[in-house]
Amino acid sequence: MSYDIYFLQRSPGQSWEDAMEALENQPANQDLPVGWDVITASARKLFRGEISIVDGPPSWSLTHPPTGIDVSYLQGEWSMTVPYWSDGDGAEEVVRQVHALASIVEAATGLTAYDPQLGEPMKIGDNQTIQKATGIFNQVAQFFGPTNSPS
Repeated sequence: MSYDIYFLQRSPGQSWEDAMEALENQPANQDLPVGWDVITASARKLFRGEISIVDGPPSWSLTHPPTGIDVSYLQGEWSMTVPYWSDGDGAEEVVRQVHALASIVEAATGLTAYDPQLGEPMKIGDNQTIQKATGIFNQVAQFFGPTNSPS
């Protein structure tokens, strides 16, 4: 179970749902993703070097092991997943890191981060959006407890 973010190209007048569907129907691409080197270098700075990388076809991914935040590119699709390992202040810090990393991916790819849990594009750095996402982490923790934390 994870909090998911998708990076989409949305045409003028296209709904976010249609942009998600278009993402699923695009042809597979196994070339080195545009922006990958920038994303990995910036993620290393953001997470002070604490990332692991899988680098090569058919998928590329980087993971921050302490939080489980993972950005991946598979066959033309960029996404981010975050396990529900935290709640409270810890969840808010994780959500802030997600926003920072989503900003990096957006800048490197030209795509827009879409948050299907909130049903809207991410408003990166917006405190109200951060609080809404943190609330989802807290709801999951209320029902299941923080799940599968490595600590």
